[in-house]
Amino acid sequence: MIFPGAFVSKTEDGVHVLFTVFDDTDLSESSQWTEALQNEDPTMPAGFVHPGMIIAETARRFLEGRPELKPAVEAFMASGNSQADSAGSGAVCTVRSVEEFGLLCLGLAARLEESTRVRPASSSTPPGDAVDGEIPF
Repeated sequence: MIFPGAFVSKTEDGVHVLFTVFDDTDLSESSQWTEALQNEDPTMPAGFVHPGMIIAETARRFLEGRPELKPAVEAFMASGNSQADSAGSGAVCTVRSVEEFGLLCLGLAARLEESTRVRPASSSTPPGDAVDGEIPF
């Protein structure tokens, strides 16, 4: 079985996202067959099947290399808080440019990672929704 995904790696000139396909031997059981982590070295590429994790990992590594952007991301994310209640409901961030869209994406990346990261595997076999040689979409 093969699954579409991408490797994400930090480089000197930014973050590279290499789109590829993984077979079930590339994916880890502990991630319920959604991650292909080669080792514990954070500079090594991390592989993901879930698009949300690809985006979240790209954003995390991008901000690691550009820490000066963190205040701008935080300020943009806080810009709608004057309309929010005590629980944060009702906050509005207005996106008027590609730059503001980027700030929104970077600001949401951590939440995206939390919501898409899987729980420990309960199965010792990869999901069966793919047929050998076919990419499930």
